[in-house]
Amino acid sequence: MTSETCYPIRCFGYTDTFRIPVSNTQAYKLFSQASVVPLVEYAAKLMVSQHNLGEKAQTV
Repeated sequence: MTSETCYPIRCFGYTDTFRIPVSNTQAYKLFSQASVVPLVEYAAKLMVSQHNLGEKAQTV
């Protein structure tokens, strides 16, 4: 199995045309320790919006 089949790179924010420039062994190690950037961005925005809602509720 290649690293592309084990770790769909789209989940990490890369395009389908991105090619992993390292060996499969190195790619497995890198992806296993990676964060899914689009998911982290979404979670951060959600936390900020919830925090802002909480501030508005406390000031009323």
